[in-house]
Formats: sequence, structure tokens, C-alpha cells
Amino acid sequence: MQTRLIIEEAPPVITPVKLSITAKIPTKSSGRLLDALTDVIRPFTERMGLKADLIRLQREEVALKVAMLAADRIKHEKKPIIPVPTKTMIRLLESASLEDPSDDTMIKLWANLLASSAINAGNNVPRYISILSDINGQQARLIQDIFTKRGKIKARLDAELLLDDLWTMDQAGVMLRLKQEAKRVTPAIIRKIAKDHLDVPGVATGDIIVYQGREQWDSNKGLFPVDNHQTDFDILESLNLVQNRTFKDVPFGAYELSVHFYCVSHLCVDMFAACNPQIMSRRYGRNAHASNVAYPKPKTTKSTDL
Repeated sequence: MQTRLIIEEAPPVITPVKLSITAKIPTKSSGRLLDALTDVIRPFTERMGLKADLIRLQREEVALKVAMLAADRIKHEKKPIIPVPTKTMIRLLESASLEDPSDDTMIKLWANLLASSAINAGNNVPRYISILSDINGQQARLIQDIFTKRGKIKARLDAELLLDDLWTMDQAGVMLRLKQEAKRVTPAIIRKIAKDHLDVPGVATGDIIVYQGREQWDSNKGLFPVDNHQTDFDILESLNLVQNRTFKDVPFGAYELSVHFYCVSHLCVDMFAACNPQIMSRRYGRNAHASNVAYPKPKTTKSTDL
């Protein structure tokens, strides 16, 4: 009997190889890189350092001006002062101090808001602070022009009466007025009645266009042509200060009517009354008495062909 010897070879042992790569930037090269970056940044840091001091002084100047104007109004109003919450006071002055010192419109709005927060507990001041921070003087003046019809209305407005009139400032209100007053239907009569209906504070009328087929049309530009203010209207609409109530191609007789216009919101009326009490009064509380000065309402006259 033969015996075989079988020898099995052990599997080879694989020794892992470690690969280490290191890189070192020469001291001279890294120094040159740092010097280059410093040279690039230095002019900005030096200017910002000087400008930071100017900005701080400017902000203090604006905040002081806001506080002094607010104090003058409170003294003039002769009403009991309500302590302003610290959170509200700090936010208001911080935001107001960012305004340009030369922008009297915004500074006066902030001052009046501060005064209103000290004499009227009904104001939604925190919300108004946020909104005022998001608009500029041009947009604030546009709102003021919408309320005063670019300065044509001199009397102090009554917010409650104004809000009542704004309920009918829409497509339904315009078309109802046309049905009630248009004895004859011509482009001139349609335009005049639509214009008269929208001629109230708080409405910014752009274009009034009367069509008779696509080849014939008659138009009239209002006080606020859309093309001139579109960006500002978009911003104000995004903040819920105005509402776009434009309607297009609505039939009336043998014609079609399109009117481009914006209407201020309830929020805008409340904020404007708090920030500009010289132009608008706002009543607070159930037993508050009505203002004895109201804005003139448009007269209703029989339309004739123009």
C-alpha cells in the first residue's frame, strides 16, 4: 500500500503599503500670497473703517431727529402718554436710524409712528415698523400722492369714511355706476363716468381704455400711469399696501372697457393714519367720536358727450 504525502501551500500574505503624500508651501511663496491678499483688501478695510464711524454718527443723528420730532408731536397733541414697550422702541429707532438723513419724508413717517405708539394703544406698530423698513422715500411719497390725489385734496382725511368708499372701488362698482348714469353710450361718456367713480382718495387710476373692436379704441391716462410706477406698485402690492383691481375687456353696450388701477388696502390706511396724522385721522375704540373734517366727495353729475 502506497502512501502519498500532499503538501498544501499557505496563501501568500499581502502586506499593505501605506502611501503618504505631503505638500509644503515654501515660506517665501506663502508670504508673497498673504502680502498680495493684504494689498487687495487693505483699501476696502481702511475705507470701511472710516465709513463705519461716519455711519454710526449718521445713524445717531437720524435717531435723535426722529425722537425730537416725535416729542414735538406728542407735545402738540396734548394726549396722555402710553409707555412704549422696550422691544418696540428699540426696533423702531434701530430701523429709523438706517434712513438717509436727507430723506425728510421717511424721517417724518418714523417720527409720527413713534409718537402714535406713545399716544394710541390701538396701533399695530410692530407690523408698521417692518413695512416702513421695506419701502423707500419714493414709494412713501407715492402712497401719499394716492391719498391726496397728488396734493389736490387739502382737507384732512377721515380713515373710516375713506374705507367705506373704497368698498365700491372695483369692477362691479364701476359697471354699476355706468348702468345708473350713462343715458347715452359713447366712449367719452364711458371714460368720464369711470374716471369720476374712481376719483376718490386711495385709488390710483392708470389707463382707462374703451374698445369698439380691436381696430378702434379710445383711451385716457389717469394721475398714475402704470408704466411710470410699475416697479413701485409691485413692491407696495407685495407688502399688501395696495391691491391691483384692474379689469379688462368688460362689455358695455357696443364697447368693451378696460381700467388699470390700484386701491390702497385696509392695512395701508391704518399705517398711513399712524405715520401721517396731519393728512389722515383714525378713530380708535367703540365710543370714539367722528372727525369733524372730511374729504370732499366727488359730485355726481349727468354725463354728456365730450
